[in-house]
Amino acid sequence: MESADYSLDNELIREFWCKRAGLEDNRWTPKRYLTFEIEKVQQFLNNGRKLSILDLGSGSGTLSRYLTKPNDTLTAVDFESSFARFFLQDTRYNFIHCEVSKFFSPQKYDLILLFGVVTHLNLREEDLTYQNMSSMLSHNGLVIVKNQCSDSEEFIFNGFSEALDTDYSARYPSIVEQKNRLQRHFEQVELLEYPSWSKEYPNSTHLMFICRKGRSH
Repeated sequence: MESADYSLDNELIREFWCKRAGLEDNRWTPKRYLTFEIEKVQQFLNNGRKLSILDLGSGSGTLSRYLTKPNDTLTAVDFESSFARFFLQDTRYNFIHCEVSKFFSPQKYDLILLFGVVTHLNLREEDLTYQNMSSMLSHNGLVIVKNQCSDSEEFIFNGFSEALDTDYSARYPSIVEQKNRLQRHFEQVELLEYPSWSKEYPNSTHLMFICRKGRSH
């Protein structure tokens, strides 16, 4: 059974991201996570094709800005407006101040990223975000959802995180249940588990969900 949404502390989540946004280096995972993510995402991309990229919950866009090639375009969306400063230096970038679950555009995107966001969404917001992502995805496009998942039943953490050295609130969805929710909106959903060095806690796992609209042939 899925746990109740009300347990997430939204005020604490906003306060956390407001503080992170003030830092020049606001990723909290070590550099090897980013190296792994760049390598894996690039493997899924057709590098000879011009891409329209959407980064939902972009933060500073460390990953998405790196992936944006000279002919590509990047739309970054985040509820923390101060992240906009990271997207001012290049005409390929467009930053939109908006809640991830409320963002919708008639534009079609070839690559949609949702990294480290689901743990801060309730179930309704998570499902709405997937629905919107599916509608905004181009015919041959790719969605990559990445977050930490519970190895068993979903759980919510509210408290002080020693790793982050701050109070923190997050929802860790069950791997099976998150995959099932994604499959309501995408016909193909593959799981990519991070290497063993990422296993910091015995009850959770870092995963990418690789999603496509059409069936494979």
